[in-house]
Amino acid sequence: MGPHTVTPYRMPTVAHLPSPARYGRCHAERCLLVIHDMQHGFLRAFAGDRSPALELVHNIAKIRDTCRELGIPIAYSSVSGAQPWPVLAAVAPRPRDLSLRRRRDNRARQETLAAALRAQGRDQVIVTGLHARGGCLRTAMDAHALGVESFFVADAVADYSRDKHEQALRSAAEHAVPTTSGTVIGELLGVLR
Repeated sequence: MGPHTVTPYRMPTVAHLPSPARYGRCHAERCLLVIHDMQHGFLRAFAGDRSPALELVHNIAKIRDTCRELGIPIAYSSVSGAQPWPVLAAVAPRPRDLSLRRRRDNRARQETLAAALRAQGRDQVIVTGLHARGGCLRTAMDAHALGVESFFVADAVADYSRDKHEQALRSAAEHAVPTTSGTVIGELLGVLR
């Protein structure tokens, strides 16, 4: 394998979730879905037909489709100034979806997230996508700093190794509710309470 090739690893399950510092439940009328860095250029390092990429794309698509059905706003996040690669078709945005350009500056990132939440009248964030220890974790931390509940979807985020993925989950548990795609979808649909 090349230096930028991800060794396949299994996605975490409910049994692998760290204990959160706080507990919460997703509410369809309160959530904003954020999908991070699902551009082709970033995903090249993953084998698309193997774990974690296979589940990552599938689980994000399921959450996104549920959000669309329920009228939950969806935001696509990418690093400001980064290569403008197209988003993977299976999870691609639609014209009415939001675009969040992340900056390296903490204050600017928080203001971008806060503005999107205010504009949509939301106070919860569902975090999904690539770079679990990067943009995904920073979004959970920014939401926490803003006093906003966030849900870090363990089987709908991925990183460049199982260790990095697990590190992100442990860190996220300090600021967000670690959860799974099935739980998020069940809560949004009102099936799980």
